[in-house]
Amino acid sequence: MRLSRAISVMMPVLLLAGCHHTTPAPTGVNAPTPASTIALEAAKREFAAGDYASAAVDFQRYLQLVPTDGDSDYALFQLGTIFALPESGRQDWVRATSYFNRLVTDFPQSSLKPAAQLILSTRDQAIQLSANIARLTDEATQLRATSAEQINQLAKLRADIEQQSEQIGKIKGDAAAELSDQINKRELVIRQLNAQIDQLKTQLDRLIRVDTERTSRPRP
Repeated sequence: MRLSRAISVMMPVLLLAGCHHTTPAPTGVNAPTPASTIALEAAKREFAAGDYASAAVDFQRYLQLVPTDGDSDYALFQLGTIFALPESGRQDWVRATSYFNRLVTDFPQSSLKPAAQLILSTRDQAIQLSANIARLTDEATQLRATSAEQINQLAKLRADIEQQSEQIGKIKGDAAAELSDQINKRELVIRQLNAQIDQLKTQLDRLIRVDTERTSRPRP
């Protein structure tokens, strides 16, 4: 996206460059216009009008007629631009890169070489950036999945803790109830024993009185 915008911003520069790459007309009153000149001028008009498909055909025809001289560097740059622009409807970065690399290699003194190198460098950076974004997206997806799993595990752990707490509370309640029942039973036994002791004391007191009365009587 950034690379496409950068190339779009460069469009006025490209059109201006086209004006400076005008092939001089041949001298002579009746000299025929070379086919290469016709192809190049047609390509420039078509490119300026936004007819990129026709411009690509005529720039390629010009390169077939003039492969290494004249305005071949310009034709290569314009072809690279056409296949780099998404609005051209013919975006093909493999072909665009091929044209730009050919310009840089075959025309090292061209004034268009720095612009071609800039586009190639920006393209490489965009590819690296896309790869980094994809990697970070995958890592973020994995982190989300891991977090979701950990959240589920935490929720399960909390549920288990609550269940165990309820069980412990129930056990404590049952133990307390059982202990209270045992205490009540023991208290009942103690009360019964105390009642028996009181009865025994009463009987013992009666026996003591009877014996005292008997021993206190005068003998005949």
